[in-house]
Amino acid sequence: MTLHQINHLNTALMVMSVAIAAVLPFELFLFAYAILGPAHYLTQISWLHDRNYFTTGRWDFLFLLLLTIPLALRFFYGQGSFEGLIWDGLFGATAIVAAAGMVWLKRPFHKLALGTLGLLCAAFVCRIDGIALFFSLFVPSLVHVYVFTGAFIVYGNLKSRSLPGWISFCVFVLCGGFFFVVDLPVAGPVTEYIRNSMDRLAVIPREFISLFGMDANAQTFTRVMRFIAFAYTYHYLNWFTKTRVIGWAEIPRRRAVAIIGLWLLSIVTFAIDYRVGVSALFTLSLVHVFLEFPLNYRTFASIGGAVVGLGRGRPSASNPA
Repeated sequence: MTLHQINHLNTALMVMSVAIAAVLPFELFLFAYAILGPAHYLTQISWLHDRNYFTTGRWDFLFLLLLTIPLALRFFYGQGSFEGLIWDGLFGATAIVAAAGMVWLKRPFHKLALGTLGLLCAAFVCRIDGIALFFSLFVPSLVHVYVFTGAFIVYGNLKSRSLPGWISFCVFVLCGGFFFVVDLPVAGPVTEYIRNSMDRLAVIPREFISLFGMDANAQTFTRVMRFIAFAYTYHYLNWFTKTRVIGWAEIPRRRAVAIIGLWLLSIVTFAIDYRVGVSALFTLSLVHVFLEFPLNYRTFASIGGAVVGLGRGRPSASNPA
């Protein structure tokens, strides 16, 4: 499949995701989170591992893993509201600052110093209303699946200068805003199973509504859920369309078998009890987000370099992936 064909495929997947999200927002989100999500987390962690997590030190990633533990434990043991918890934002903000050191610095002492500075700054800024919630909830969820996905699309287009790629990005932006400018009927009755399955995950649309001061009613909740369902579904699908582009499937057979086995186990867990699946897989989701922070830095830096290079008439930089 050529690059142009992949871009056309992604455009079609965006439109498909929006169409399904418009009709079945809760069902689509729960399906994507349980079926596509674990496969994405496992394969991306594998891909990042083979590239040393895009850090300058062999063991840098361990610090990012440690920062996921407090968040994962609190969520696993039932406290998944994310409301008013400064510590949650503290760990997320520290991970973001520390990841910068893992990308741009080489000496462990300098990385430690930057991480410590990030911790002190995070302890201050996370006391500001809404900041802790942003780092603890929105960065690992909507910022990751929509903003970072958009950044990867932009960089790929700057590198390839593909018209279908830029058309795909425009469709991506339009799809993201579609549900906020077009009034659609409220989704049909929510079953008891969906309500129970959405138990902890409902915090994402609820806090999104609160953050932007939207009217807290059924229509607004459905509108936000449609956007979330689209963002998550396309985020996962976009990863799977890039199999040959970035080569994430080029792994040893034993690892492939292990990934497939863990993926099937996760599906069984969700099938038995969706809430247990959410509790069990939240940690894996969080780990893959934190481990991607160094790559996010390299991507945004490459976008800046590509834009500057285009402005000066030079070829764009090489892909961070």
